[in-house]
Amino acid sequence: MALRKKNPDSQRYIVRIDHKATHGYQVRIPIDGKQVSKFFADGQHGSKRAARLAATTYRNKECKKLSIPLNNKRVIRRRDKRNKTGQVGVNIFWKTVGGYQYKYYVASWTPKVGENPKRKMFSAHRLGDEKALVMATRHRMEMEKIILGQKKK
Repeated sequence: MALRKKNPDSQRYIVRIDHKATHGYQVRIPIDGKQVSKFFADGQHGSKRAARLAATTYRNKECKKLSIPLNNKRVIRRRDKRNKTGQVGVNIFWKTVGGYQYKYYVASWTPKVGENPKRKMFSAHRLGDEKALVMATRHRMEMEKIILGQKKK
């Protein structure tokens, strides 16, 4: 399947909406699992160009206020409140084998956008709780550096 060409006019966090009687640009900025959203109608601003300019101005102001980068570089996700390890990309996994439960710390990452996530498991049973967590965290940090291009494989 061929990949779709990127629209040269697209802007981060801004989408065009043309549906029935609704025409304009919508700014959608994701923040902590929620979304800041505001619609800029063509009719209210006089033209498509004016609505887009208003949306761009609003987006830039909000991103600056919230310290969100506008570049297209990859950003490592924030910590999720459900994560019990306190480390981004490291979670706890319990595996049952023959009636016994074994605890693992799992480092997970996605090498490239669109690829399946990868993971590496560290046994708390074999290594001890603290050492397994430290090793999983270190491994995740190494993978982050490789993904962001700060380190070669």
